[in-house]
Amino acid sequence: MNVFNNEISLTKGKVSFEKSLNERLVDLNQQSMHIFPFAFFTKAFYRDFKQSKKGVFTGKINGDKFEIFPSSKIFSTRTWFPLRIVGIIENQKIRVGYIIPNWILGVIIILPLIDLIVLKNEMKLNGTLIVFAGVIILSYAYKIQRNNRIMKNICI
Repeated sequence: MNVFNNEISLTKGKVSFEKSLNERLVDLNQQSMHIFPFAFFTKAFYRDFKQSKKGVFTGKINGDKFEIFPSSKIFSTRTWFPLRIVGIIENQKIRVGYIIPNWILGVIIILPLIDLIVLKNEMKLNGTLIVFAGVIILSYAYKIQRNNRIMKNICI
């Protein structure tokens, strides 16, 4: 489900934006492997850490359209909540949409319902699942805000 749309003006131009976005695209199959604690003694670890901190993505650019997913060169992304970023480049503007899977919305709706209906009299954990649903919502709000800021930085 598309949860947030934004339109960003390009100041540098379409070619510069595509070049900057391509620099941030990584291929997960060709990444170097960092083994703790030995990684602290290599320059590649700190280079990858710095690049991941700025924001890297996986995905593809097809002409005027792109579809990317937030990623990291250092940390595993298997446990992250999925977020898909789709965009269209047109006339010095980029239309960006942030999409979360429908099953996440189902989890956000079902958890409070379970807490309110099923666990109301059963356990002393009143409100725990509601708090967990709130944490999921805040996590997505932070992730969308961060990736939106990264996209604006690429455009400027």
